[in-house]
Amino acid sequence: MSSRLSPTFVTRQSRPSSANDYYSVDPNPLDQSIASVVYKMGLPVLESAGEAIIVTDLDARILYVNPAFERITGYSRKEAIGQNPRILKSGRQDASFYQALWDTISDGKVCSDGKVWRGSFINRRKDGTLYDVEQTIASVGTGTGKAIGYVSVHEDVTERKRIEAAMRDAEARRVREQCEHQLLLANSALKIARSVQQRLFPQAAPDIPGFDIAGAAFPADQTCGDYYDFIPLASDSLGVVIADVSGHGLGPALLMSEVRAYLRALAQSLATVEEILDQTNRFLVRDLDEGRFISMFFARLYPHQHLLDYIGAGHTGMMARWSITST
Repeated sequence: MSSRLSPTFVTRQSRPSSANDYYSVDPNPLDQSIASVVYKMGLPVLESAGEAIIVTDLDARILYVNPAFERITGYSRKEAIGQNPRILKSGRQDASFYQALWDTISDGKVCSDGKVWRGSFINRRKDGTLYDVEQTIASVGTGTGKAIGYVSVHEDVTERKRIEAAMRDAEARRVREQCEHQLLLANSALKIARSVQQRLFPQAAPDIPGFDIAGAAFPADQTCGDYYDFIPLASDSLGVVIADVSGHGLGPALLMSEVRAYLRALAQSLATVEEILDQTNRFLVRDLDEGRFISMFFARLYPHQHLLDYIGAGHTGMMARWSITST
């Protein structure tokens, strides 16, 4: 066996005693230095590592790969030696990605000992399949401040990423199903609230001879702040109420119920529409949030006298009069 060195690592004995035990022919002083560095790193450790390890010269020519590299990539050591690590290139990273990598470990132009790059990307195996890697690439040197090559350690994290993606999908599915369940419960509650609110509206209009009286509410949502009512008042009169709570949804519907309760209760004890609305307003001011309001039209019909008086509390009274003459 020649004592000359070349950039091809071989294992000549189970317990090598020097760096020369990993080279064959053709001397190269720089490669000898790399061999010395690799030997100091502990080649048996590199050979048994679970991560793929690549050692290259400054021209990115592969000088050494460990068995894990062969297992992960599908390339044999013989196939990889002398090649450029770009044999693993998948095309999933653009030129700027690799430029940033080289700028990190080579400091732009001058290769300095101790530069390290860490990152994740996608490689391609010999059989063409893609795999995810987490990789560390460092420049190595003899301690003089000048790099003599590079060492790369990369771990196949494809399965881990698959599991993580499956876990994310499962969590997203769980959150989606939980949201759908909560939405179902909310819709069910809103349907109940709608049913309750609909029963608060008059179920039938008063039948008063000489007058056609009718009312209806058509909420755009399940519940609403719209309100109308027919309230029996003293002196055989009838209160007709049209009101609107600001906003939409369940909150305004609750306020509408409160307004209805106040009006109907106060109508039993107060004599005039003015008093009813004044007292209702006093109660509501204490309950309403800032910016929340209720507009209302409250009319009082005296059927026997054919009189109608009303108060508009932010709600304009709308009346039309038809004059019908016979010919």
